[in-house]
Amino acid sequence: MKNTIYKIGFLLLLFVIGISCESPEAETNYTPASYKFPTAITLGSSNITSSTFNFTYNISGEGKGYYVVVEGGSAAPTSNNVYSGSATGLIKKGNFVLNGSPISVSLSDLCNATTYDVYAVQMSADNFLSPSPVKVSVTTSAKSIAGTYTARPSAFAEAATEYTATLTPVAGTTNQFTIDSAWGPNFIAWVTGDAGYEGLYIYSGVLTINTDNTIKIVGDNSWSAVGGTGVYDGSCINEFSYTLKQTLFGNPFTTDVVLTQNQ
Repeated sequence: MKNTIYKIGFLLLLFVIGISCESPEAETNYTPASYKFPTAITLGSSNITSSTFNFTYNISGEGKGYYVVVEGGSAAPTSNNVYSGSATGLIKKGNFVLNGSPISVSLSDLCNATTYDVYAVQMSADNFLSPSPVKVSVTTSAKSIAGTYTARPSAFAEAATEYTATLTPVAGTTNQFTIDSAWGPNFIAWVTGDAGYEGLYIYSGVLTINTDNTIKIVGDNSWSAVGGTGVYDGSCINEFSYTLKQTLFGNPFTTDVVLTQNQ
């Protein structure tokens, strides 16, 4: 009996010694694994215009950076949302390789006078994701209504000749602008099919924006003084939509025009 107990005890001792020899901690040259967890991210903004801005992703870590741009005030995305490029109110998304230096990202085709939220995360070189995104909010500048517009007139259910219209502030006012041509310098030539009318009867006048964003246009001539009405939309880009009347022709047709400000 004692011999049996002795043998069992001896075997257990050998088993423990064997485990100790196989354990990495017992090796004199063992080096513990080294991890590169996500580091602190700093976001900054610059070069803000009415339709663009830059944001700077500043981090000393390696791996890749991921970002989403969402409508200001949208629900905050999770780190996984940013990584996968899915977020409420998503406008833009992207990623880039980190090299230890600040990364500058340029965003364009944005709305004027609008707030955007940028969220960013890091996927470290050993595939650890930031526990939560870093955020910066940026508001684009308001663009002056004055300037050039791409104008698209139509009449008789057909598109007329596209042209460039210019709005110039009326001195002493904040809501009135002269318009060099409300339906285009070649509109009458298009209507009549007679090139001899090019540059004639251009429908210049004054455009007034009312407090409710409706607009009124009054032409400079007796045949265009009847003018037109429409709406102004400045929620993203400056745009006007209006319908013009005229007494130049015996047939009192109307003309629809959309003006979209050039960026």
